[in-house]
Amino acid sequence: MKNKRMIGLGILVIFMCLPSLVFKGYDNYIFHKKVKWKDASIEHQIKEKHPLIQEVNYQRFHSQIIEEGDMDIYSIKRKGEYTREKQDKFSKIQSLLEKEINKLIQNNILSYENFEMEESNQSFILPFGTIKDDCIENGTYYLQMIYRIHSGNKNELSFEYNKKTSLITSLSIYSQEICYLSRKDIQSILKNYLIYLGLDDIEDWSWNDYGYESYLAKLQVFYSFEIDEDNHGRLDIYLQPYGSYVPYKHILDRHI
Repeated sequence: MKNKRMIGLGILVIFMCLPSLVFKGYDNYIFHKKVKWKDASIEHQIKEKHPLIQEVNYQRFHSQIIEEGDMDIYSIKRKGEYTREKQDKFSKIQSLLEKEINKLIQNNILSYENFEMEESNQSFILPFGTIKDDCIENGTYYLQMIYRIHSGNKNELSFEYNKKTSLITSLSIYSQEICYLSRKDIQSILKNYLIYLGLDDIEDWSWNDYGYESYLAKLQVFYSFEIDEDNHGRLDIYLQPYGSYVPYKHILDRHI
């Protein structure tokens, strides 16, 4: 008889608590659903505002491997050797590249020193370099500048210009001058690069060993920094989709 009372009491307690448990469970479901919808809405707004994000993801999974022989190549120093049509085409491309390099300098991502030039109030003009066009609509222009190619003090700068967004989405510096960069210096460069890209208004950027990443933007601004046996530093900066980790080797700070 006592056992039956205990069982009955237990059933009564369950029935009394059941409505509360149901409503709490439903409220929790609605709350998380709203948060999910809110996050999805924010992500959509970010992608709509920043076409670069969709372009990075598209290029990652749909980019074609273009052989150099299939590219249209132009050397600035040898301008007179090309047809008038080719000169006109690459003069326009050169102007586009110079415009964006000027912005990189203004945003303290690069300096005139990187180009072995004295600081100037005048707009930056490419003194030389090789420009390559992948000849793909909304594809890429490539710029490579090599100083003293056959010496032990070779410097090099490389850029990738995305035609669709009109932004430099990748850059590489190889120089003796940058071998003393600290992690703090590189973090500052990448932060300024986010400003140049117009992505600094996204609130959840976080810094880690590989650069900056944003979950909302589903994007990473990666860097690689190495020092070779000639005591030259190489700094590579580029964009890639969130979660596309690559095991890069980073030089630990020698002077934080």
